[in-house]
Amino acid sequence: MSKFHSTVSRRDFMKSLGLVGAGIASSTAITPKVFDLDELAASGEIRKYPWFVKEIGFKNPTVEVDWKLLKSYDSNNVYKFTTEETEQMVQNQLNTMKKGVANNTPGMTLRDFAVLEGLRTTMLSVPLTRDEPSFNYTTTAPSKPAGYTRKDLGWPKWELNPEENLRTLASAIHLFGGRDISAIEVDEDVKKIFFSNASNKAIRFEDIDAPIETASSISIPNKCKWMVVFTIPQSRLSGFSHVTTGKYGVYGGYSDAAVMMTRIQGFIRAMGWLAVNKGGGTGSQIASNTGFGVVAGNGELGRCDYVLSPKYGALIRLTEFFLTDMPLSPTPPIDAGMWRFCQTCKKCGSMCPSSAISLENEPTWEPSGPWNGTGRKCYPINYKLCLPWRGMPGHGAEAGTGGCSQCQVACVFTKLNDSSIHDVIKGTVATTGIFDSFFRTMDDAFGYGKGFTSPINEIFFSPEQWWNRDLDKFPFKGRVVGDGWE
Repeated sequence: MSKFHSTVSRRDFMKSLGLVGAGIASSTAITPKVFDLDELAASGEIRKYPWFVKEIGFKNPTVEVDWKLLKSYDSNNVYKFTTEETEQMVQNQLNTMKKGVANNTPGMTLRDFAVLEGLRTTMLSVPLTRDEPSFNYTTTAPSKPAGYTRKDLGWPKWELNPEENLRTLASAIHLFGGRDISAIEVDEDVKKIFFSNASNKAIRFEDIDAPIETASSISIPNKCKWMVVFTIPQSRLSGFSHVTTGKYGVYGGYSDAAVMMTRIQGFIRAMGWLAVNKGGGTGSQIASNTGFGVVAGNGELGRCDYVLSPKYGALIRLTEFFLTDMPLSPTPPIDAGMWRFCQTCKKCGSMCPSSAISLENEPTWEPSGPWNGTGRKCYPINYKLCLPWRGMPGHGAEAGTGGCSQCQVACVFTKLNDSSIHDVIKGTVATTGIFDSFFRTMDDAFGYGKGFTSPINEIFFSPEQWWNRDLDKFPFKGRVVGDGWE
């Protein structure tokens, strides 16, 4: 019989819940197989969650939001390090890298850094060809598009109704690698999720035909009334906490986002519409990607201030987004019981090495500092404590830190669905909260949330073993693709 990390079998665990015999343990969701874009576009549903996830009111996610109190956040309030602090962190990085390479430390060898550098280079250098003005995250884009444009070929503007538009976009974005494609109408309330100021540039909406960026402002066309949001899963190699290997998930995710947005923008422009994005591949720079992920229904807000996905838990790099003038049918927020679970779980907070995540029992309207926004009743994060642990090795208070994704990996919802027990637990959590504390305790007992966790069968292994893996059987990136892993 298949076992977890402990000696408790899945059946014994099910029996302890009184679920064996009810048919729950062996039940599986049956979904239609889609073989091409035409079938996917015509299949009706563009996002499919487990049976226990229910849709709730528009602009009414499970975390309480006061739209009158909510104000656009000035991202200049993000904590900024002094020149001396920055120089010290850079020196820490260099010292840690040199030490890791010199000692041939597993997960921090020369080849580990070489792979990371390759991912970072891709993230920063993917060009964007375009036939209409738009935001872009790099200055290396050619002045003229490669090949022919829609206008050169005399193609008409592609137009369908909002429902068909969204299904078509979902079909293409799914092919490009995005998951859980959602959409929301950008009204005056939703505009508050945009930053008021980003990179010392005021962000505003105006009656213009195309986006305009100057030295002091970023102007977005008012006609771009719809926001498309999609999930970018993060590799489970992030489980290699505090060594360089763990950053593959972070920079791999951003690189995927960069490639996806390049393809998406070309795809939408070829149909005659705008796809406005700023910061693709490096994190969205004009608005809160977490805010849009929650309000559009890609997941719920978690204690760790990440979007929690019913499919991937906290292990997603970001809920990437773009604005468009293509009319779309909006998707509402969801409730899978995760926000309620966060209020008793606290696992991400207890395992946070910087103590940046609140361990309070109740969420609050009060931000913990200027780096938190207003209008959300949540668990504010102390980013002054959090940020030094992120990024390249040497950022943390302890020598040898290789970047931190601990809250994402530790999250109780960050589990593979290959094991039926995880589906049962998620279904129970969504239906009732009476087992929440018990599930958190069992999650610890089974050893989940620790570093060096295999993306295949959830056994512990080392970075060195990853390098020596069976390339025919072990996933290349260790990330979710479609219904399986690659």
